[in-house]
Amino acid sequence: MEEFLNFVLWSIFWWVVIKAIDGFLTIRKFKAETEELKEHLENKLEVILHNVKQEQHNDVHYWFDEDNDQFLAQGKNFEEVKAHLKARFKDHIFIVGEKNVFVGPEYDCVTFDNEDDSTKYVAKVLLSKAGLQIIE
Repeated sequence: MEEFLNFVLWSIFWWVVIKAIDGFLTIRKFKAETEELKEHLENKLEVILHNVKQEQHNDVHYWFDEDNDQFLAQGKNFEEVKAHLKARFKDHIFIVGEKNVFVGPEYDCVTFDNEDDSTKYVAKVLLSKAGLQIIE
């Protein structure tokens, strides 16, 4: 009887040790996958999100990316700029100033009263493009 009890206790001990190691390895794998996903999303965000720097020379408006000075579009009016954006960028997001946001593919302007609202809107758009939603 003592041998059986000893066997059961050792079996329970090793089961706990194996579960603890498995849990540790699962957590490490989850952290690695999360870090990889975060890096992928950051790279994607760099590509599709543009803070716009506007310039005007004579009657032509030029749009550049503030972060890397990449040329984005040009036109004599917003409709021409919008046509260039549609041709070059499918589903990108353009932030003009602190309160104006243009989201592809239609690039209609959404204007906000303050920067916090525009930031929340951009976050919702980005999450919806990733197939996620904000739970409030």
